Amino acid sequence: FWRRWHMTLSAWLRDYLYVSLGGNRFGAWLTYRNLLITMGLGGLWHGAGLQFVVWGLIHGAGLSLERLLGGAGESGAGALWRGVRWCITFNIVCVAWIFFRSQSFGAALEYFAAIGAHAPAPSTLSLFVLALMALGMATQFLPPGWVVRLEQGFERAPLGLQITLPAVIIWVIAVMAPAGVPPFIYFQF
Repeated sequence: FWRRWHMTLSAWLRDYLYVSLGGNRFGAWLTYRNLLITMGLGGLWHGAGLQFVVWGLIHGAGLSLERLLGGAGESGAGALWRGVRWCITFNIVCVAWIFFRSQSFGAALEYFAAIGAHAPAPSTLSLFVLALMALGMATQFLPPGWVVRLEQGFERAPLGLQITLPAVIIWVIAVMAPAGVPPFIYFQF
């Protein structure tokens, strides 16, 4: 995840912060420290709030955990171990997003308290949203190359279908979209 996500920022953080701190040249503990400092500063780059620093530190801890468990560069790992690592990474990233999207550190803690109190689901969670989420997750289990075959089938479809299908999809998105346009995420910083 951390190699492929936000590649330009990741490369800058690696090249100008992590390497400048010594990278992984001085043993495991200093490597973990360097990862935490680098990602903590990466969080601070996103905004001047404790929630952003914590978000970055969670990512630094995730990178450290990955190194500690031997996940970095391990291509011959079994499918079960790769699945466990994927699940751990996914959950770390999802927890971190709570801090990133919260208005403050206190708001993030309130959100976690609501999760722990089994608060009712937000009003945006409907049967339709759950079905879309399940459909999105199911696409992860489709065989490789299915997108290419879908594109090829669409190209062979009659012209009327090629025009109508995208128009219907855009209409459904417009009808299902919430009112108003949310501001670009980086406008808040």
